[in-house]
Amino acid sequence: MKYFTLKELTKTSTGFPNIPDEEQTGNLECLVERLLDPVREQMARPVYVSSGFRCPYVNELVGGVPNSQHLTGEAADIYCDDNQLLFDTLRDHFDFDQLINEKPVNGIPRWVHVSFKRNGKNRRQVIGECRTKEDETRLDLDPASYPADTARPLPPELQFGQLAKVLYDEEHKTLSIETAGKNRITLNDDGAGILLEDQYSNRIIMNASGITIESAKDLSFKAKNNITIDAGVNLEEKAKSNLTMKGLKIEAIAQTSLMLKGTAQAELSASGQTVVKGALVKIN
Repeated sequence: MKYFTLKELTKTSTGFPNIPDEEQTGNLECLVERLLDPVREQMARPVYVSSGFRCPYVNELVGGVPNSQHLTGEAADIYCDDNQLLFDTLRDHFDFDQLINEKPVNGIPRWVHVSFKRNGKNRRQVIGECRTKEDETRLDLDPASYPADTARPLPPELQFGQLAKVLYDEEHKTLSIETAGKNRITLNDDGAGILLEDQYSNRIIMNASGITIESAKDLSFKAKNNITIDAGVNLEEKAKSNLTMKGLKIEAIAQTSLMLKGTAQAELSASGQTVVKGALVKIN
């Protein structure tokens, strides 16, 4: 392999191991030897790989079709600064199994899918346009906007290594960013909401009903100065066990009526003076 490496052909943004076996590695080497290196040399310009080999789990995560040749190491998605020339050169000068013009704009591919069978007959199947679930993992990219070799942009498949993965569901209009530690942010235009959740099952939910904060254990609010809670209608505090309020001074003011009630016991006491006032004071 002259211009490409095994690492380049097995990279994945999912953060999961993506290691080909001996047979799949042989297929990748054959793909490079028969197509990728020769087309790169004939065009005399850099050619980049956005997606090569995929193990079954990685293929499922990125929305690849079950019979994808990426699974066998026989296919690669590639791009350069002239994808039309890349597509035409492969079609007119090379033997291949499948050649796909992926998500074209004005007929020009955004990237090119090409495959080669090391064992068996290559069909030379050319497909003008392909829109599959694999498209959901791609980002628009203008190849003409980056310089050659020395400054590669992020390829259409985002590369975050072991840090995080990005999942996009076009049907449900959902975008999720999930770290390797299972911390996730989900933006959902279909359900009109935002969800933040961590590996400990703590959640913040924002939707048309408002904001909900859920804690699997304790929930603490701390401020160096003041904390203000202002409710437009009702403010309700509940505790299944004890409810404790402490402060140098606690003041409760009701505009109309104030009720303090204990179903079993109630106590009003002070270590100093205790004052009970009213126009009319009733005890029992």
